[in-house]
Amino acid sequence: MGYGTASKLKGLHPRGLSERLVEKLSDLNGLDPKSHIVRFSARLGERKRLLLREKAREFGLRIANPGREGVSTVEEQGEVEKAQASTPAKMSKSVTESSETESTSDSEELG
Repeated sequence: MGYGTASKLKGLHPRGLSERLVEKLSDLNGLDPKSHIVRFSARLGERKRLLLREKAREFGLRIANPGREGVSTVEEQGEVEKAQASTPAKMSKSVTESSETESTSDSEELG
């Protein structure tokens, strides 16, 4: 008698599923959604992680470490990156305009 884990449950994820490490798309083949949960390798880049996450969800697999949830597909990621690239130019223009307005109002107060 002790406080150890039952031998049937040793090595399983807390959900009771067998955990599998995924590093490439072929690692998803042959996994059963009822008995497996996937964990993505820490060495994966964001683009590959997004692709694998999308495929794992298509197969109905649970994901232990899905990563950021902000962007769900590779195509959407490209659109987000384009939007972020155009945003700094707009922000710098508005910052320049506001600094010109401040300098004009400062000179009016002094004069």
